[in-house]
Amino acid sequence: MAGLYIRLAWLFRSIKNDNQEQRFLKLALKEYSESYMSDDFKGSSSSETRIFYLIGELSRRTHQSEQAC
Repeated sequence: MAGLYIRLAWLFRSIKNDNQEQRFLKLALKEYSESYMSDDFKGSSSSETRIFYLIGELSRRTHQSEQAC
């Protein structure tokens, strides 16, 4: 689901709809965070490093600096 949310955010970014872009980035962040916490990603092609990067980058893009560190 998180990957789909990111793609939707990209689409909204391309049409300059900031509110919807932020909405879908936050949803992707929530999904990636939950996946990491539950070790759900381990059965997928995503590595722990990639999940860490995505959580950090999505946190930064959604202005959640404390989580991005």
